[in-house]
Amino acid sequence: MRRFNLFKSSHSTLRSQLFETMQTLQFANFNHHGEREEVFNMIEDLVLAINRHAEQEANFIIPLVANAFPGVTGPFNREDHVWTVADRLVHRISFYEQTGSPRVKRLTEIAIRNAFLRFVDYVLAGMQQQEEQLNTLLWAEYTDEELRNIQNRLENQQTISEWLNNSIWMVRDMDTEEIAKWLMSMQLSLPTQMYEMLEDHIASHLPFLRWEQVANRMMARGMVA
Repeated sequence: MRRFNLFKSSHSTLRSQLFETMQTLQFANFNHHGEREEVFNMIEDLVLAINRHAEQEANFIIPLVANAFPGVTGPFNREDHVWTVADRLVHRISFYEQTGSPRVKRLTEIAIRNAFLRFVDYVLAGMQQQEEQLNTLLWAEYTDEELRNIQNRLENQQTISEWLNNSIWMVRDMDTEEIAKWLMSMQLSLPTQMYEMLEDHIASHLPFLRWEQVANRMMARGMVA
């Protein structure tokens, strides 16, 4: 039986945000002020999101594993390493904005793109390691219900705005069936007003045809709100 993946929703959110930022950076023209500012803002938002995620893991998830399996959490204490990799990227962006030399700007643009790719590799490798190794340790010690309660506590720390925004990033990493199942589970667990706000938010951010497919899947299961 498939166990509850404590990292699924947060990692889906980060992957979606990461890949969209990577795509925007790939096609951004740094000589165009608007495009450059857009991608710089996206990178900064992504770095903040990943750092918040690393802090949550360090404060809530790693201690759960450490209590059950003392001495095995060393490789997963990645918060300082995340900051180091992220700081290099943010430093290059800051340097680009400060320098006035066209030649230095061109070289720094290359450095930013390379630093971002290293950042992506590091983050994806870390998420894979967590899902493959930390989940196994958590499953050995905690029930699915206990893990869901942990996720609920983490989500309760978010503001409504943050929660809705993260939900959009998360569903972008899901297929139609996954979105329908997730909304159905939210419909069962959230107060009606909160669920309707979530559904409206998701519907307004998905392409019309994609949302229609999701709604049809839910309707087929008799679960449309």
